[in-house]
Amino acid sequence: MTPAVTVQTTSDACQAFGAFLGLDEAVQPVVLRAALADPVYARKLVGSRGSTETIRYLLERAPAVTDTPAEYSDTELVASAVKAIARWAAAGLKRVDEKVYARRIAACQACEHLQAPPKRLIYGLLSSDDGRVCGLCGCVASKKALLPTESCPAMDLATPGFTRWGEKMG
Repeated sequence: MTPAVTVQTTSDACQAFGAFLGLDEAVQPVVLRAALADPVYARKLVGSRGSTETIRYLLERAPAVTDTPAEYSDTELVASAVKAIARWAAAGLKRVDEKVYARRIAACQACEHLQAPPKRLIYGLLSSDDGRVCGLCGCVASKKALLPTESCPAMDLATPGFTRWGEKMG
């Protein structure tokens, strides 16, 4: 298990993430931002630990990150929801226990990516006391946090390789 790291600055986070990836130096801030914003890129980096050539290749090609929330089409959102429901059904339609849900939803509520749902039909169909959505994946956070088959798309700055829900990426 990776030990917890105290992170107070972006520089600290870059250093911690570089060390986690097995590098002798900090990653560039653009790499850290890309890994936090793009879960696919983060998984590629984490999965490439120990392969210096692959890590260097990925570091040189960090995807551009904008400060605007992700915008998903209704088709993409429906497809994502169907896949999540299929994974959930295959796992027995169980929900996480109250303690796990409380931890997950607390992380979501503290996250800068949590936002009011866009005024779109797809979100109107999902009735929820808290219909706020994740700006990274477009999911209704209060629904996603209930499912044991789902994970947070953002990496925890303080614990590289783990999501903001405190669960292993991947």
